[in-house]
Amino acid sequence: MMEPLRNKWAVGVIAFSVVTVLVYIFMPLFKIPIFGISSGVEWIRMVWMTKDFANIVSFLLPFIGAAGAISVVLTKKIEPHILSVAFALLQVIFFAYFLMRMGAFVDSGVSAGGISLFDLIGSGTWTGLLSSLLATVASVMLVVTDFKKSKN
Repeated sequence: MMEPLRNKWAVGVIAFSVVTVLVYIFMPLFKIPIFGISSGVEWIRMVWMTKDFANIVSFLLPFIGAAGAISVVLTKKIEPHILSVAFALLQVIFFAYFLMRMGAFVDSGVSAGGISLFDLIGSGTWTGLLSSLLATVASVMLVVTDFKKSKN
């Protein structure tokens, strides 16, 4: 269990994955709450209350990505570490898709009022995207260092 924690890239994957989830839970995704929704927890609560269970998985991607990346990084064997890249990418995909959907929303008519995407999206979305990108970079670097170790 302690062996993977000696690798700085493994610690980076764990730290940035946890930060991404905390950002998603607590920081505002919007500058102006839409339908009273500001954070990720409020999104999940709304989807749960509407009984739209097919879409709830998409709103849980930051959690799924973090749990998967952390559990794979903590394995003793280095071969499964490549899966940490895929799990970390789940978080990036969530925030990138979120930004794309909000961009389409703004372009569909809201922008006629002079509102841009940067006026709508809150610090939680940008911070979540950044921390998930950093988790992905750390997971790629973990795989690269594991590969170099295995060649020696």
